[in-house]
Amino acid sequence: MYRVGVGVGGTFTDFVLFNEADRVVSYFKQPSTPNDLSIAIAEGVRRLLDLAGIKASEIGYFGHGTTVATNMVIERRGVPTGLITTKGFRDVLAIGRQTRPSLYDYGVRKPAPLVERYRRLEADERLGSDGEVLRSLDEAQVERLVRELIETGCAAIAVSFIHSYRDSTHETLARRVIERIAPQAYISLSSEVLPEFRACR
Repeated sequence: MYRVGVGVGGTFTDFVLFNEADRVVSYFKQPSTPNDLSIAIAEGVRRLLDLAGIKASEIGYFGHGTTVATNMVIERRGVPTGLITTKGFRDVLAIGRQTRPSLYDYGVRKPAPLVERYRRLEADERLGSDGEVLRSLDEAQVERLVRELIETGCAAIAVSFIHSYRDSTHETLARRVIERIAPQAYISLSSEVLPEFRACR
């Protein structure tokens, strides 16, 4: 059996083939296809199989990773994005956490949040830490928030409500409102991306 690893970068896509029988590693790279990254992956895997003289059925493991999204975030090349969060938590992105390197170094400069403050809006909803609904989500309010974000030019909207890892109902309801008001917007829910306690470190 063989193991295949693919690493997609903005310029090149790397391919690694590991033969589990003789423990031989072979690799090559080819240009990435930015308009559709899957093209370079498919072509590269086909080429990898041809070079090794093996069939796809002989691959027991296929691993895939990419730095494309990471680079986009670091270089701040994403589309204008809005955030809808629980009332009282608008500034968490700017404040951050107490646990950080060089806590007392006044020379450390924190990077600006990926979402500007005027695009971070609050919904008056709340779940308890056990998932109990303490304050229900008001769909009409979410509709107003979405319209406000779209007016500022947002092409993507993230929804991150407190304790949504316990119950994603409010975030799912917010998604339905966004889809109705702004069907062209890209939507990201924290309960889908990483439903964990203190996932943002």
